[in-house]
Amino acid sequence: MSRKTFDDVLEELKAQEQEIWRLRRACKFSEDEKYRKQYFELIDKRNRIKDMRSEEPWGFSFARGIHDTLNSLVNTFYRLIRPLVLEVPPEEARQNMHDFILKEFPPREKVEDEHPLRIRSLIKKGEKKKKTKPLSLEDKIQKMGEYYISYKEIITINHEVLWPTALKYDWKGIIARPTETLPELIYRGNSLLYLSQRWRERSHCGLDVKVESKNWEVQLETNILGYKGKVSERDIQLALRRLPYHMDLSWFPVSVKEELMAPALGITFILPHYNGIGFIQMLPSYKSRDKFIEILSHELVHAGTVYLDSSRRDYLETKAYHVGRGTLLGEYTVATNQQQNIVEWVIMNSWGFLFPWLPVPKYLGTIFPKARAALHIAANTGTFHDVQRKLTELYGQKGNYLLGRLMGDEIEEFHYTNDIPARMVRKDSLKWQIMKANFETLA
Repeated sequence: MSRKTFDDVLEELKAQEQEIWRLRRACKFSEDEKYRKQYFELIDKRNRIKDMRSEEPWGFSFARGIHDTLNSLVNTFYRLIRPLVLEVPPEEARQNMHDFILKEFPPREKVEDEHPLRIRSLIKKGEKKKKTKPLSLEDKIQKMGEYYISYKEIITINHEVLWPTALKYDWKGIIARPTETLPELIYRGNSLLYLSQRWRERSHCGLDVKVESKNWEVQLETNILGYKGKVSERDIQLALRRLPYHMDLSWFPVSVKEELMAPALGITFILPHYNGIGFIQMLPSYKSRDKFIEILSHELVHAGTVYLDSSRRDYLETKAYHVGRGTLLGEYTVATNQQQNIVEWVIMNSWGFLFPWLPVPKYLGTIFPKARAALHIAANTGTFHDVQRKLTELYGQKGNYLLGRLMGDEIEEFHYTNDIPARMVRKDSLKWQIMKANFETLA
C-alpha cells in the first residue's frame, strides 16, 4: 500500500470517527451500543493500518524517510513564504461566506408580525389570522441580521437606504476596510450578524477551523469535538466595559473549547477567506473570574480590529493589550513566540558552510527574532500611547473612538503630525466618512 493510500485511509477513518461523535452528541446516543461498537471498530481498523505501515521492508522505510525529510524542508519554506500573502480576492471571499452560510445556516421562512402572541390567541379563539405584507429588501436591511440577504440583492438597494445601517454597523465594531465599498460593507455586516444569531440558536456545536495538512488552507466548519458551550451574554457585557473604543461586540460568537488549537489563554479567529467571519474560543477555566473577563476583553478587541488592517498588523496586539494584559509580559508575550523569518532562516542555516572559521551559537537563531520583535513592540507601544495622549488632549475620551479605528499607517501618521484635525479633514474614504458622522454624535 502506498503512502498516499495510507494517508487517505487514515483521513477517511478520522472523518468517520468525528461523524460518529457528532451523531452521538447531537442525537444523544451516548448509551447506544451500536454507535459505541462502530466507533471502536474504526479505532481498531486505524491501528491495524498503522501496524501494516510499520511492517514494511527496510527499503521502503528508508525511501519514506528521505521523502519525509525533503517534504519537511519544502513545508518549512512554504510556511515562511505563505504569510506574505495577506489578501484574498473580494469576490472569492464573498462567495466562500455565501456558500458556508447557505450550507450550515440556511435561511428559514419567518412570519413577520408585531404581536405574535396575540396572533396565537386569536387563532385559538377561531379568528382568522391577519395576512402580513412581505418585507422589502430595504426593510430587511434594517432588521440587523434577522434575514440573510445576498450581495446580488444588496447592490440593487439605493445607497441612501444603506447609509444609516452602515453607521449602526460601525458602533458594533463592523468597520469598513480601506478598499471596501458601501454595498460590500453592508453585505459583510448583515451576514456576520445573521450568522451570529443563527449560531446562538444552536446548543450543540461551535464554530471551528480545520487546517489542511497538505497546503495549510483553513476551512471553516461547525464542530462539536471539545465544544463546551457558549460564553454568556452577561460575561461578554462585563468584558465590553473594559473597551474604550466604542464597539458593542456583544453579537460576536464566543464559545468555550476543551483544548485550543495553540497554547494560548484565548484565540480570536478572523478568516479573510470567508470575508471576515470570526469567532472567539476560550478555555473552560482560568485562575480567577477577573482573569477570564480580562482575557475575554482582550480577544474582543481583536474581534473588532483585526480585519480592519490587512497591510499593517503592528498595532493590533498593542490595542488589545492596552485593554487587557492577560499575562505578566503583556504585549511582549508576542515576542516570546516570534519565529525566524525566511532571511534569518537562510542565514543561520548557511552560515556554517560560508564561514566555517567563525562559528555562531545556534541559540542565536532563536533569540534574535524574539529580541527584534521585543524592540519593535516597545517602539510601537510608545507610538500608540503618544497618539492616544494627543487624541485625548484634543477630544477627551471621544478620542478613543478614533484610536480604536486607526490603522497602523494612520497611527504613525498622527504620531508625526502636529495637526491631527487637519489630517482628518483630508480623509474621505468610506471608513472615515462613517467615523466623522458617528464622531459628531458622541457626547
